[in-house]
Amino acid sequence: MSNLSNIRAAIADKIKTEFGTDFDIDVHSGRFDAAELAKFVALAPAIRVAILGFSNIKNGNSSSIALRLQIGIYVVTKDTIARLDRDTSSLSISERLLLFCHGNFWGLKNVEAAEIQGAQNLYNDTLLKAGASIWAIDVAQNAIIQTSPIEEETPIKEIFVGIAPEIGVPNVDLYTQINAEDLNNE
Repeated sequence: MSNLSNIRAAIADKIKTEFGTDFDIDVHSGRFDAAELAKFVALAPAIRVAILGFSNIKNGNSSSIALRLQIGIYVVTKDTIARLDRDTSSLSISERLLLFCHGNFWGLKNVEAAEIQGAQNLYNDTLLKAGASIWAIDVAQNAIIQTSPIEEETPIKEIFVGIAPEIGVPNVDLYTQINAEDLNNE
């Protein structure tokens, strides 16, 4: 999975953890067309996370790029949800998302704190007829993407030690292996 896909998935996962199973929460490819909108409304209450673009691209070292992500988080509700009308429930969920997302790192090391840029009510006649309400929350977040994804820290299991000048691939047989257990026992 790509760096950007990992970031999008991490955001959706953290929102799932916060909001629980009462919501259909998943990633999405981007903005909604009419057909996709109908599917989304049918899943209400639902939340979708999409990366809508990126800017401020700065080349880092030879294996990394810094950029600013534009993230869209979409909320859909219907009149039948939680004894609240669609407008009240979508506003309530959007407010909760704003507070949850602001400053969030999603458990990732390659992003800075999320910044809420705004939110929009996407009200239109189609939604009115469907008895639904959709809000879009705009989030900006600086990130670093790398040619090899950033791995979570894992403990060292073993170390190989060589003595110069007999180092490198031709001299691997001369290396001494030190296991983590040996390091912890001393």
